[in-house]
Formats: sequence, structure tokens, C-alpha cells
Amino acid sequence: MNNETNRGLLAALFLLVGATPDAFAQSAIGANVAATCVANSGDGQTATVGTSVAIPPSVIVRDARGIPMAGVSVSFAVVEGGGRVVGVSSVTTSASGIAAVTGWTLGLATGRNELEATAAGLGSAPVTFKARGTAGAISANRSTLTAASGTASTGASVILKATARDAYNNPVLGLRVIFVTTSSGATFRQPSSPTDTDGVAVGALSATAPGPKTVWAYVGGTYIRQTATVLVGPAIVDTDRSTLAATPESIQAGAGTSSSTIRVTARDAGGNAIGGMTVVLAVTGAGNTLTQPSSPTNASGIATGTLSATIAGPRTVSAQIDGVTIRKTATVLVRSGTVSPGRSTVAAWPAKIRAGSGKVTITVTARDASGNPISGATVLLKATGTANTLTQPAGATDANGVATGILSSTEGGPKVVSATIADTPIQETATITATEGSFPWALAVLGVVGAGAGAAILLSGHGSGGTSGSPGSGGTIVVGIPNP
Repeated sequence: MNNETNRGLLAALFLLVGATPDAFAQSAIGANVAATCVANSGDGQTATVGTSVAIPPSVIVRDARGIPMAGVSVSFAVVEGGGRVVGVSSVTTSASGIAAVTGWTLGLATGRNELEATAAGLGSAPVTFKARGTAGAISANRSTLTAASGTASTGASVILKATARDAYNNPVLGLRVIFVTTSSGATFRQPSSPTDTDGVAVGALSATAPGPKTVWAYVGGTYIRQTATVLVGPAIVDTDRSTLAATPESIQAGAGTSSSTIRVTARDAGGNAIGGMTVVLAVTGAGNTLTQPSSPTNASGIATGTLSATIAGPRTVSAQIDGVTIRKTATVLVRSGTVSPGRSTVAAWPAKIRAGSGKVTITVTARDASGNPISGATVLLKATGTANTLTQPAGATDANGVATGILSSTEGGPKVVSATIADTPIQETATITATEGSFPWALAVLGVVGAGAGAAILLSGHGSGGTSGSPGSGGTIVVGIPNP
């Protein structure tokens, strides 16, 4: 059988079963191997809400050999964003294996939109098309203008907020906002940046003359319909709404060591900031350096000063605004500074003990350069000489900066006691003398002199000789007897 005969028989066979050669091959081969459906065009687009994307989404269906498949039914459906398919939603693939929708209109809200395409009978996963809806042109009717307060004092600053929205109430980003008024004596702090992702731009109104001030907003070249009116009256400081704050709330004592910034904010009864007000600060306690504000309150109603101190302890700061004392105060804790080797002290009592039995109390007082006691500091004692028993303080310095230890010795001679406070050696030392043998002093009663309220006891102190008032000396002590 020649080739011509073979071709004739094949043609007759295809005619008999009602299929083209390509369709016959697809059914014979594709029956056992899965076909694919993938995006062809139209994914990842951006369009204004309520409008169609520029490129209609389409898919292409191929068999396992990569040959486009015609006649496959593909269904398109919106799954996110609330848009719609333009025209019919079920499309049959062309001879090129492509199925495309007439169009895809996005939903009315900004953000994510999704469309899915599913090929019938292939068992393949749906194809997802994504698009992002952006806000439309600003709507004069939907956009808004508000004032933080409907009343204000002259000099006060009232916050103004313009919100740009499109016809579907979506916020519009990136529009310049300008506030305007025809009222006299009014000035604006215009927004420093365009509308944000919420469509908002913020400015402020202040006025030097009383009366109603009506404000309009010019947003992205469009006057929005809503206006805001602020009734401006005489400047009156509200003692409850005005504030005072100290930062930080704890500082270290010492000249020029550290300071706290005192910030006063003048506000009226509506909570609006008042500019041009004179602020006078006051503080409790001693050893303070209080720097008054160098200028009146600014457009935000703020004036600042500083506080430093050389004496430790709490301070209460108060303020007057244009002669009116506000209720709010601030507390600043002035802490003691670091240990001063020269101002800290070491003392011993008694200065003389008998070796083997006497004990000396060592008192260490920690102070900073301004003489403030330092609590919570660790003290370490040292003593010269030999045969000493030195008991360290049981704890850190107390609220008076004091810590005590004990010294005893079984060997006579001078003992020099030194101290280290918080790893800082103290300049002052204390010298104790330990005497061997019997104690050098003895007291004897000589008798009673006088009578009644003038009676007194005569005591005699004797040692081994020497000058009066020292070991080895002799002298007489008169002790009065209290009247019963």
C-alpha cells in the first residue's frame, strides 16, 4: 500500500469518527497526561476604583506536549474586591488555546482585587489574577473639614483637619491642602505635607481679634463644600487645662551637673493652645537654680525653663501664666551626687582604748561635693598596725549617709583608720591610740559641797602624771546635783 493510499484511509477514518487529526492526537495522548491552564496576560494591574483594568485578563490552555488546546471552556469569577466581569464569564479557548474576558471592572473600595479563571475538565488549579484599586478624584461633597474646638481665645491655636475622599468615600492620598478665610485677624499654620494614607492633612487656626472665623479648605485644586467656624473670644487661661511637666523627673545634685527641663503649656477652656503668654516658674526647697522661660508661649502654647540644684531632696515646681497660677505642678527629685573624697568624713570614738579590751566605733559619713549625704553606698574600712580586729559596717550608708564599724586591738600603739566609699578613697583619716596595761584614768569622790539647789559633787581624776585633761594627769570635776 503506497503513501497516497495510507493518507486516504486516515482521512476516511477521521471523517468516520468526526474529529480532526489534531483533536484526535490530543484525545489519544492527552487522555493519560494532564493539560495546563496558566495566565496569559492581564495580571498585576492597577486601576481607579469602579473602572476596568487596561488589559483584559486571559489564560492559555496547553496539552502535555505544550500544544494549545482549542474548545476548552474557561470560567472567570471575581473572588475578592467586589468587582465584576464585563460580558460573559464563561469563555471557550480559541485555536491558539487562549480564553479572555471582555473586561474586568474593579470594586468601589481601594486595595486588593482578585479574579479566578478555571478551565473545565482539566483538573488544574484555578488561575488567579490580582489588581489594585486606587482612589478616584476628590469629591467636594464627600470630603470633610473639622475644627478641634468650636470656641477659642485670642492667641489660641485651634487644630484644623481636612480629609480628602473620592466619590466612593475612599481616602485620597497626596493632595495639597490650603486653609483660607475671609475673617479678619485670623492666621493659619498650613499643613506641612500633603494628605496621608487616610486622606488627612492637619493645620491650625489662630486669631488676634475676637469674633467668628469661618474656614474653607482648598484640597487638590478643589474647594470642599464643608466649612468650619470657630468663635474666638478674649484670651483666658484655663487653670485646669493648662499643663506643667518636668523632664527628667530626677536629676543629680551639683552646680552644672544635670538639669530638668520645665515645660508649661497654656490652654484655654476649649483645650486650645494660647500663644504670647508670659510664664513665671517657682520652686520649693533651697540650693536651686531656676531659669525662667526666655520668651512668651509660642504658637503651640509652650514656654520652657530649667531647674538644677546643689542640695538633694524633692522639689515642687509651679507656674503662673499671665499672672494666673495653674493647678498642675511637677515634682523633681534631686539626688545626691557622687562621693566626694574631701567632703566625706571618718571619725573615731573614743580616741584612746586599752589594748585587749577596749573598742572604738568608726563612723563614716558619705557626702557629695555639695555636702549632701549619700545613702546606699558601700564602705570599706582599713587600719594600720598589727593585732587589730576590724569589723566592717553591717550594711550600706543610711539615709544620713552614715555607716559604722568597730576596731579593737590586742597590741598597743597608734592605729590610723581610713575608709573607701563606693570605691572612692576618703581623704580624712582617724587615729586611735591603744594603751597596754591598766587604764590610765581613775575617779574618786571627794565629797559634796553646798546644800539645796546649789549642792554639787566633787570628783577627782588621777593618772600617772602629766597635764590636766589628758591620760597621766590629775584634776577635779564638779558635778551639780539636780533639785528634787
